Amino acid sequence: MAGGTGPARPTIRDVAAAAGVSLGTASRVLNGHENVSPGNVDKVRMAVSQLGFQLNAHARSLRSAHSSTIGVLVSDIRNPFFAEIARAAEMVALENGFVTLLANADESVQQQDTYLRGMVSHRIDGLLVAPQGDGTGSLTQIVASGLPVVFVDRTIDGLDVPSVTSDSRPGLREALAHLRGLGHTRIGFIAGPQATSTGRERLVVFLSEAREAGISQPQELVTHGDFQSRSGEAGAHLLMSLANPPTALIAADSLMGVGALVALKARGCESGGTCR
Repeated sequence: MAGGTGPARPTIRDVAAAAGVSLGTASRVLNGHENVSPGNVDKVRMAVSQLGFQLNAHARSLRSAHSSTIGVLVSDIRNPFFAEIARAAEMVALENGFVTLLANADESVQQQDTYLRGMVSHRIDGLLVAPQGDGTGSLTQIVASGLPVVFVDRTIDGLDVPSVTSDSRPGLREALAHLRGLGHTRIGFIAGPQATSTGRERLVVFLSEAREAGISQPQELVTHGDFQSRSGEAGAHLLMSLANPPTALIAADSLMGVGALVALKARGCESGGTCR
């Protein structure tokens, strides 16, 4: 009777038989143990190649306490900042014998939770995450479970998690000083989402540094985006449509800055041009 299941996948028993070694020896070779003779290692590897055997990583993780896998969840993979973080994490993980599962939250708590549940089901050994939202849902549960977690770029109030973040103050101080030196005193700011620690921090720092520089910042010159380019474009259009628009703009992140440039170009605000 013809069937549609196809040939059965070779098992570790098939590998052991083809190599002429015991099941235990084949298992030790496949799991990287050192107490196996070089000759038997070569036999098992040759059998693996001939049979096309693939070790079931999930089954292996169920038998051990570790999967040698780290989850990396970034806020927006299109942002070069987060792409570089993901690449650096991957390189360090590989150097230390780990592989990474990379996921993109796309600045969405719901999407973050979907990926976090999937990563946990793959028995990750640790998690590097740029967190979305206030930490409710899957993230709080994962931290409470004892899984090693490190936050990157953002923090969450009330969650005691090691974090690696940047200092927004020097960059904003330099940006304001540069614009003030060019004669700008009416500066628009496209802030990030206030649901994130970086969004809140950069707005507070911007307003504080503006006061220190003697620059008045009326509320109408501040708009909010979501760290994605479309919101930067919309924010720039909104600010430049004011009866008394700003003469310069600062965006709270690079993607919103790119969006703002698109809007300014569309309005004819290129170097030396007159905005409309």
